[in-house]
Amino acid sequence: MVVASQTGALTGCHNDAELVADLLVERGFDVEALREAKASRAGILGAYEDLVRATEPGDTVVVFYAGHGSRSITPTPGVPRELRFILPTDVAQTGTDDFRGILAEELSALQWRLTLRTPNVTTILDCCFSARMSREAAPEGMRVRGWDASWPAAAVAHRWASAAAEFRRLREENPESDWFDANPHAVRLVACGSHQRAHEDYSYELGRSHGLFTAALNAALRTAPRITWQAAMDRVRHQVLAMTPLQRPEVEGPAHRIPFTLEVRDTEQPHPVRTDATTGQAWLDGARLHGIRPGDQFLLSRAGQSPDVSVAPVVRVTHLVSSAALLDSVDGRPVPDGSMAHPWRSAAADLGVRVTTTDGTATEPVVVGLAGLPGIGVRSDAARRPTDVATVTLAEATYMLHDTMGLPLYRTRRALDPGGVAELRGHVQDLAASLRLRSLGTDADELPAPVDFAVSAGADRVTDGAVLHLTDRLRVSVAHAGPGGETVHANVLDLGVAGRITVLNQAEPAGITLDPGERRVLGEEPGGHDPGMTFLWPAAVPADTARYETLVAVFSDLPQDLRGLTRAGVRTHGGPPVSDALARLIRTGLREIGGRLGSARYAIRRVTFLLCPGGPTCSHPTGNQAAPRR
Repeated sequence: MVVASQTGALTGCHNDAELVADLLVERGFDVEALREAKASRAGILGAYEDLVRATEPGDTVVVFYAGHGSRSITPTPGVPRELRFILPTDVAQTGTDDFRGILAEELSALQWRLTLRTPNVTTILDCCFSARMSREAAPEGMRVRGWDASWPAAAVAHRWASAAAEFRRLREENPESDWFDANPHAVRLVACGSHQRAHEDYSYELGRSHGLFTAALNAALRTAPRITWQAAMDRVRHQVLAMTPLQRPEVEGPAHRIPFTLEVRDTEQPHPVRTDATTGQAWLDGARLHGIRPGDQFLLSRAGQSPDVSVAPVVRVTHLVSSAALLDSVDGRPVPDGSMAHPWRSAAADLGVRVTTTDGTATEPVVVGLAGLPGIGVRSDAARRPTDVATVTLAEATYMLHDTMGLPLYRTRRALDPGGVAELRGHVQDLAASLRLRSLGTDADELPAPVDFAVSAGADRVTDGAVLHLTDRLRVSVAHAGPGGETVHANVLDLGVAGRITVLNQAEPAGITLDPGERRVLGEEPGGHDPGMTFLWPAAVPADTARYETLVAVFSDLPQDLRGLTRAGVRTHGGPPVSDALARLIRTGLREIGGRLGSARYAIRRVTFLLCPGGPTCSHPTGNQAAPRR
């Protein structure tokens, strides 16, 4: 379904729809195009309902919208203060009791119904959802795809109440759905962040007016149709930001899919290189967060591409300034503008892995197999060191992996063969990444805004050392606690019991946008229901004792996409392999935020608790109880 709502002063929406329709037809889609009167509120919702009914299991579905977006500030009790929506062609006919916009919550409910029929769903929105587009002038010649107006609060609230009731109905009918914060099955491509503006302008390449986002996306998909959505959007983001720094396109959901398929390809998400416009120097922001050190080397590539080791430029970190790393070319070639830096060689190790044997099994194959992990030293040694992140014990051509507490991470020993060693390598990296994340300090805040990170189970706020159970549900919220100042962006990461790292803010992958005085609840469903976060105990991990789990909040004053830090953790033997390329992103830590002019500043908040699997071995009382002191 391709929708063009060309209202107001917009001139490129019909052109965008034709561009996307042509691309989809070439890929074998049956396209229903809606424009003019067909793109009214009733027309769009009716066509979406028809699409849901017509969709069969295994179908591939795309929903595209180009047009205005807006928001309404509603003082109605029980209704979110800010509601966002798209504007159909009949929005000007809105009356005091008949709002003609389509709320984001209405679109979310329809999208959920669609993914209940097929998980292969892609939604593309080239519009604004924020009235902030009126605060700054658009770049010369560009038009903003946002409409700032006063909307009837009661009519908007009525639409929201209907959408909330529909979402509650879907939740009751699908209680086992794994929805948390966003639809986990649909890929969502958006033209800009939640508090940004989308633009259109004349495209000399295409010969007519187009949305910056749609034109860039069309080019990316036509030139490289088999790259992932993540890689495509890296290219799109670079192209759009080069035209206006006021618009940052984002991809949400399963971004490692090949476009319009369910095929997943783990791809490395490298570090963007920042070039100082005054000095020409090249920098990597967030060096300390990522554990980058002087002497580390990186391969360079264009956005959305992988480097060719044989020809790619190589840069080296010379020194750190605050949280930024200064780069110098190893081979004398200049650093191209807009480059992406892929970790290649690490200069030092701050963590260790101890390999031991109980029956004389040779340790050398494992030491060699684990060698070269960024920031990790591997040794064959019976003596434990404080910096050890894991211990591997060998016996009878098998191995067992133990965490820093000495607890086994597998229910049964695993085979000491090439496949087993490769799997072990990934698990060691997962443990190291989680340990470094847990070690992030909260005493060196660079962010001037006061922030709050609240985690509760039931009526109690969770504090360090609390004991929780798998049956508990967490309520997690982030807040900009200041009365004024700039917008803050918050990412929340869950560090699971076996090295699994999950980014929880799936609906806003570059960080939850917080205005001064605003608090946002993670996982709150359209309609305002907060089901709470459920826990996962990996099937491969022994459920015989409580283990530590940590939630980390990273607040910054610029958008920060931390999905590259997502870790697979310990899996059931024989499951999908851990991506070593993606694992390299973390290296020795997680800090993508720095203190130099032009880079982001940050604040870290975290809480660590014991998660008990329950069962006959559980001796903990129910409720949010403190763990005994050791």
